[in-house]
Amino acid sequence: MKKSILKLTLTCVVLFVLSILTYKWDHYRGVELVAGSEFLNALDIDNISSFSIRAKNGESLVFTRTGDSFNLQNYSNYPASGSEINELLYKLSTISVREKVSGNDFKKYGVDESDANYHFSFLNEKSEIVLNFYVGKSYNNKGNYIRKAQSTQIYLSESPLEVKLDKKSFVEKNILDFDKEKLERLELSGDVVIVKKDEAWVIDGLSKAKYQDEYIEEAIDDLQKVEFDNFYPEDDANVANLSFTQGANITLSNKMIYKLALARDKNRYFLKAQAETPEEIVLNPNASSEKLEEVNDLIKVQSGAENFNLRFKNWVFEISEYEYNKFIKKKNEFGSES
Repeated sequence: MKKSILKLTLTCVVLFVLSILTYKWDHYRGVELVAGSEFLNALDIDNISSFSIRAKNGESLVFTRTGDSFNLQNYSNYPASGSEINELLYKLSTISVREKVSGNDFKKYGVDESDANYHFSFLNEKSEIVLNFYVGKSYNNKGNYIRKAQSTQIYLSESPLEVKLDKKSFVEKNILDFDKEKLERLELSGDVVIVKKDEAWVIDGLSKAKYQDEYIEEAIDDLQKVEFDNFYPEDDANVANLSFTQGANITLSNKMIYKLALARDKNRYFLKAQAETPEEIVLNPNASSEKLEEVNDLIKVQSGAENFNLRFKNWVFEISEYEYNKFIKKKNEFGSES
């Protein structure tokens, strides 16, 4: 009886030890210590002056801060899309750890400077590195190995990490974005001027019997989205000699005017854009509340024009023939007889 109890006790002890060893083996990367932890808990974008992403194939993007926004430094400082930057930073700030990897064979896991899929570097206004990390090899498409440059500890991320390094992925390609209900006048290259009259759009100088309303609506809707394929600084040799002989003006009821200039070089098409507000603001503190409200509205419009020009004015955009033709219209395209 005592021998049976002793055997049973020994068996239980052995099974207990084996269960611990099995657990340790299954979790040898230390899942119980770091699983679910945020990898970049020190990412404070307010303290970041610039950051870069370099891929294993040599492609790179460098972003520099200008006020509350970022520019693409290695692409002539073109303004980056705020939504795309926010999406990227959110993706990085929410990287969570699946497992802690034992060992420090950086090359094996692709988390050294020469073999990393991506190398992220964040600098403050003193050009000091505040965050530097590598994204390495994939583990069965479940995650990527990751490491902070100043640490020897390697982790496996909770999910795969992929980043687009095409410059076009970080720019807002739509040039025009206006409320068509505020449209008062649309001057298109050719001989078409669309104006608002009695809450309806009409073609100036053409009797209503000679055009169809739906064609006007279509022409206006087309201008709600005008996308470019590429962009150049206006003094770039690729576009410096272009002749902008065509144009279009969009005037809104809030006094904002968008001026578009168009050029064609054989089978290539180009556009320049700027915004204007014709009225000079004169602030009279003794004015009525209604007048002060009008001035406040105009200040908002002028601020909108300045923001538009900061983004678009000093650039030349290459557009498709389809986009180009949105600005080139003849009266007979609206269903008229002449």
